[in-house]
Parts: sequence; structure tokens; C-alpha cells
Amino acid sequence: MARRPGFSVVWPPAGDPENGLAVIPTRTRNLSHRFVQTLADLFAGSQHVRLLGLEEADDRAIWEHAKEHGFVIVTQDSDFPDWNKILGSPPEIIWLRCGNATVAQVETKLRQAAQRIRTLETDPEVEIVEVW
Repeated sequence: MARRPGFSVVWPPAGDPENGLAVIPTRTRNLSHRFVQTLADLFAGSQHVRLLGLEEADDRAIWEHAKEHGFVIVTQDSDFPDWNKILGSPPEIIWLRCGNATVAQVETKLRQAAQRIRTLETDPEVEIVEVW
């Protein structure tokens, strides 16, 4: 499956210091590897997908990587929430529904949603967190 506009991020729910927030750039939104540094205080151990070898990966490869390594996927792409409905979790999904937001706006929205995002760790019934 080809990548779509938007971007995906994977984040380990347990704050695993060996993993972290991994941004998957696409053709329409290229978030720098520096973006993950801006959220390092909330999501420690962040690393860019370029370092994970997933920069050119398709959606299914990202899904499988997140599942295998205990990551939560953060995305603007509706495919991941759709797959969650069919395949279940893991991985859990943080679905960014904020449209064409700037990088600063995305950072702010993730910071504001941090407590809700943490429910993915504590509530097994929560599989998708929507961030508007």
C-alpha cells in the first residue's frame, strides 16, 4: 500500500528508552528529525524513522514494525484507524484530526493531549486516541 498525504509517528507506550517517537515523513508533510526533539520531554528516547530504516516504508510495514516493537502509531492517515477496527491492537493509534496544521500546532496539540495519550498505557479498552 502506498503512503498517503499526512504523516505517521510511532511512540512506545512504556516510554522505552531504546525506542521513541519516530516520524514517518511523506510527500506532503516532511517533518524534520528535529521535530521529535521538541517532544523529548514527554516522549523520551525519540528517534526518527530514518534511523529505523523506515523512511520509505509503506503503511503496512509501519504497522508491523509498531506491532512487533510495542509502538503506538500517531498519524493523520485514516488507514491506520481503519486497520485497528479490523485487526485490533496492538498497535494502538493516536489519530491526528487537526488537518493542515503547522509543525508548531501539531506539537502543541500533542502536548495538550499528553494525558489522554497516556491512557493507552493504563486502559486496555482504549485503542485509538483522536487529537483535534
